Amino acid sequence: MPGETEFNRHVNHSFAEAMAASATDRTNVTLAGAVDGTMVLVTYSWKMPRYDLITIDNKGIVRRIKGLAHAWTQSIPKAPNGQLVLAQVFQIGQTIKSQKSRTTQ
Repeated sequence: MPGETEFNRHVNHSFAEAMAASATDRTNVTLAGAVDGTMVLVTYSWKMPRYDLITIDNKGIVRRIKGLAHAWTQSIPKAPNGQLVLAQVFQIGQTIKSQKSRTTQ
């Protein structure tokens, strides 16, 4: 028709879908159904590692003394006066593994 201009439209479409991981470990995430070569955005939580102490006092009360978390250089906390150290615990995120223990007679 006279007076009308013909033009072409080009549309790019992006689609994002929330997916649950099919498998995870400390350093890997596996997604079932993701398309090879596409971008994957991952949201995760993490905690900096730290050392804690498990102590006991002369009344038999067991306590946890939290250390200071740091990404690279964690330091072992000092036990308060009157507290006997039973164990040092190295915490990585949600995982707890015993690092060292002491016993006295």
